[in-house]
Amino acid sequence: MALESTEQPAPIVTDDSKAVAKELFEYMQKRVQDGERKYGAPLNSFNGRNAAEDMRDELFDALIYAQQMVMERESLNVSLRSYKAAGFSLLCKHFGIPEGENWKGVVEAIKKIKSNAEWRDSATGEKKEFQ
Repeated sequence: MALESTEQPAPIVTDDSKAVAKELFEYMQKRVQDGERKYGAPLNSFNGRNAAEDMRDELFDALIYAQQMVMERESLNVSLRSYKAAGFSLLCKHFGIPEGENWKGVVEAIKKIKSNAEWRDSATGEKKEFQ
């Protein structure tokens, strides 16, 4: 079974866009210069080292870094979920919405509050106008 190619739109350029190949090339140049400074010469073939072992060791290091990224992203996602939950809880408290409500309930409550053009401050019970 052959993979079919799909037509894709032309790439767009935004204010945040960066030239990937140019940045990679500049990084590679820096790495070559760093290596020459560190080892006193550029990396040459037939240099007395086993390139397969060096590559295996570098790939193993890359796997370690990949695992670190996964673990940190999972931790960050847990943190973001807890911040979202805290924000949801504060929003519910602020608008007097029962904690068990979901986002749909919050949206409906906000629509109701907007339509009434007033709401009660949950801390003071004072009526406020919705702005």
